[in-house]
Amino acid sequence: FTSIVVYLLYYGNIHSYFYKAFRAFVFIFLYIVSISLIFKKYGVNHVLKYLYYATWIVLVYGLLDFLLSNFIGIHFDNYLYRYNAEVNHGSVGNIIRLRSTFSEPGYLAFYINTIFPITLIYLKFIRKKINYLYFFLGIIVFILTVSSAGFAIFSINIILLSLLFKKYKILLLATILFSGIFILSNTILSNTILVKKITKRITLNENVISVNERLNKYIIANEEFENNFNNIGDYLFGKSPGYIISNHNSGLGNFFLNTFIEHGIIGIVIIIVLFYKVFTTILKSNAKWKLYCFYVLFSIILHLLIVQIFYNLFIYFGLLSIYYLSKITKDHETLKENFTLINIVKSNIH
Repeated sequence: FTSIVVYLLYYGNIHSYFYKAFRAFVFIFLYIVSISLIFKKYGVNHVLKYLYYATWIVLVYGLLDFLLSNFIGIHFDNYLYRYNAEVNHGSVGNIIRLRSTFSEPGYLAFYINTIFPITLIYLKFIRKKINYLYFFLGIIVFILTVSSAGFAIFSINIILLSLLFKKYKILLLATILFSGIFILSNTILSNTILVKKITKRITLNENVISVNERLNKYIIANEEFENNFNNIGDYLFGKSPGYIISNHNSGLGNFFLNTFIEHGIIGIVIIIVLFYKVFTTILKSNAKWKLYCFYVLFSIILHLLIVQIFYNLFIYFGLLSIYYLSKITKDHETLKENFTLINIVKSNIH
């Protein structure tokens, strides 16, 4: 919002595509405010309880859709509306990838990497009872998205958390176990197609459509800097919200790069400060679920490096959840009370 206001004050004019971008911003802003108020009024444990139920629906719906569409030939899309991504890599060989309520399987993998660990915090530390059916259902659904990006980000997270928390043995064992299940399952489903997909992406194989798309978008970004950034104002304030999608019909496949071109240095600094604030809040926390919160934060950052889907609201829900969870002190961890910010602040004051 600050970068938008500064942009208007500097340029004093509004492009036609600005209005659409601003409407999207207002919607997201109101969503964030609403979720913050819900956290403050009803408390973290109640909000996470309903998030847990909602994720159950996402997982069950996705698995049913996958089984019915691949083995019986019944497609939910014929009966229920579901938005399709502009580029939807929805199948691998003869297998229709699992995407549940999302527009593309990769977005579902992003959701699981971001939201699923938060629901595990609710089960393990608040409800104090792990639902193993739910846990394994989440793993199965994640596997069936056949998302090489989702799996790669999971692996990078494991490495980062191993270094940060020095829990090498446990996390290494988890990585080996999960990798074995993942590769075995996809070998059975699609004749090692997943391994081939990951290899092609790592080597930037020219036959992989999604790799080509991302490389082309970086070329577009470079051309923007060379040809259309003409003065200090462009670098400071950007080319205006909505500029990229209006001129190139899609985002740049990198949230941070997209933000820099549209909002300039001021915009990207604000975003970095936001993530830094969440990071330091988690770092200072003494809550037992600290590792889970870092996993969610790293997942969001890593995914935003390869996609430009700032309008997916679960991103902001995830950030707010880990921020408020990190505000809870050890004194509250063993209590099944309503974790409201008011109670936490009062406790810290006393």
